Amino acid sequence: MSTMSRMLAVMVLCLANVRAADVEILSLADAAKQQGADKTVTVELVVKASQEMPTGKEYRLVSEDSILHEDAFAIVLSEKARAALPAEDLGKHFQGKKVRATGKVSKSILSSRPGFRPVIVIDDPKQFMIVETEEKPDETTRVKAAVRLPAELESFANRTLELRLYSIHPLLADAAADLVEKFENPKFTHTKGQATELDVEVGAKGKLDPQRTYYVTLFVLDGDKRTHMGEKDGKAGLCKVLTAGNPREVTLQVRAVK
Repeated sequence: MSTMSRMLAVMVLCLANVRAADVEILSLADAAKQQGADKTVTVELVVKASQEMPTGKEYRLVSEDSILHEDAFAIVLSEKARAALPAEDLGKHFQGKKVRATGKVSKSILSSRPGFRPVIVIDDPKQFMIVETEEKPDETTRVKAAVRLPAELESFANRTLELRLYSIHPLLADAAADLVEKFENPKFTHTKGQATELDVEVGAKGKLDPQRTYYVTLFVLDGDKRTHMGEKDGKAGLCKVLTAGNPREVTLQVRAVK
């Protein structure tokens, strides 16, 4: 048996026994806290993006639509590990599949902006395996918004909570945004002294266009007057979603309009 065949045989054996193995799986958030620590951890992630590294020898699998996403976690297959894989088109082979990786978490420097992302580098094929068959990617414009009103916000009753999802072509500067879908709650109420939390979905019937930019707006209305607005993680700015590495799920902190 050739060296390549032996390595593939090991991977097949690992895959066959993966569900029976008693392994502690860390969440990606907990694993990210181990960056730089001399500790071996095991993680699982669904591959949402992948790319060949600039060296042309390594290959990166990413847990989010882009490595630039703030929650992105990456698995990097070294040249040795990559050579042991039967697939030539690794992106197509791993897209939508759940994979398991074991190793030490290091920091990967972003080339296009300041910052780091947690990464596990795989040198030995036994550190890495597929644990689930392909998961069909969500091709809709579904967005989930966690609407949060702080306890210190003044009380109001029977207002209209309005969440809108828009799309626009990024290269057409003068084009108006298209409304994808609107959600309304006409009896929205908040009581001071108690935080109000509501999860809202919008856009589930729309078809995602990767070439377009999507964003959501959230307002609380008293008639036609905007009394409150929602901001992503409490920060001012357009709340982009879905494409270009932006998330499908967002948290919108509501504040009074000044």
